[in-house]
Amino acid sequence: MFNGLVERCFSECVTGFRSKQLSGPEEKCVGTCANKFLKHSVGPGRAHTRSEEGCFLAGPWRGL
Repeated sequence: MFNGLVERCFSECVTGFRSKQLSGPEEKCVGTCANKFLKHSVGPGRAHTRSEEGCFLAGPWRGL
């Protein structure tokens, strides 16, 4: 997941290699990109985890 985040945000946001540091707009772009990526990647994972927890708690071992 982390590699996908780095690849996507780097290719979208970094436009120049004149400095070791990101420019202001590049830094803002990377921050926004990372937030969007994590929001869309983590959200479905949480829903899946809750679904799995529900199946486990409703299993035949309930009440043992």
